[in-house]
Amino acid sequence: MSPRLFTGADAQCWVRENKFLVKWRELYVQCPWSTPFQDPRFVTTWYDIYKEHYDPLIVVQMNENERLEGLLTLAISKSSGTIVYAG
Repeated sequence: MSPRLFTGADAQCWVRENKFLVKWRELYVQCPWSTPFQDPRFVTTWYDIYKEHYDPLIVVQMNENERLEGLLTLAISKSSGTIVYAG
């Protein structure tokens, strides 16, 4: 399956969806090189704190069984349009 992009309000809803949060947490725990800055709790808090300055941009890769295989949590600066990592 192709990666899916979510931005703005769609991304905010996506990262709050319980079913997705479970998949995200599983991926985070299973990934040997994950860092605390990729934890769903950290990223969703970051999006909340900086929502006045950044819009979320989420890149999601799922397999054919809807298992989360990859996730990139980014943000777009509202003032400059620059893309940054969430965190």
